[in-house]
Amino acid sequence: MYSQSVEDYLEAIYNIITNKGYTRTKDIAKELNVTPPSVSAMLKKLQDNGLIFVYSQ
Repeated sequence: MYSQSVEDYLEAIYNIITNKGYTRTKDIAKELNVTPPSVSAMLKKLQDNGLIFVYSQ
């Protein structure tokens, strides 16, 4: 079982991608009302746990 925070991030990512086709750190930060550095830290944790794939250009 994952923490509520992890679930919130995954849900926000899913919702944004469903609506836009992609998401960026600032989109997630806006959706969750958190800072971009907080999003970056969580994205790293999610990727390290195999829950997401982060693509950056």
